[in-house]
Amino acid sequence: MGTDCRTYFTNRTLTFVNRYSLREWSHNNIDKTNSYNDSKIFDIFVNEVNSQEKYNKLNGPVLAVPIVAYHSIDNNKTSDSTDIGLFAQEMKYLHENGFRVLTVNDLGYDSKNNVLYIKSSPSNVFNQSQTLGAITTGALTK
Repeated sequence: MGTDCRTYFTNRTLTFVNRYSLREWSHNNIDKTNSYNDSKIFDIFVNEVNSQEKYNKLNGPVLAVPIVAYHSIDNNKTSDSTDIGLFAQEMKYLHENGFRVLTVNDLGYDSKNNVLYIKSSPSNVFNQSQTLGAITTGALTK
């Protein structure tokens, strides 16, 4: 019998191995599906990073944080790369719209309530458009 790598059971509850996983958004499938059209991909990116708004209340606790992963940043149009110009456009969008980067070290785990929380703020209250988890791997190349 193989390993069950599904995130959810058919009843939409998390599988045991995924109940603590952090899922990220990356360009890998988006780029190819959209024929490497940076304009379309940028619109999808903006929609994704703003998807947390449906979970977070303005000036309330942060319940959802978009996590963005970049594996390679270059103009090679490979399955795991993001074009340099698109990366710059995305970073500019995040900066101009008040997002702030959180690292894994900014998170704590509340074992009593079985939840992650943001350690870096005494009140754990942020404007809903100010948080972004980021995962970066690979190098910035030209």
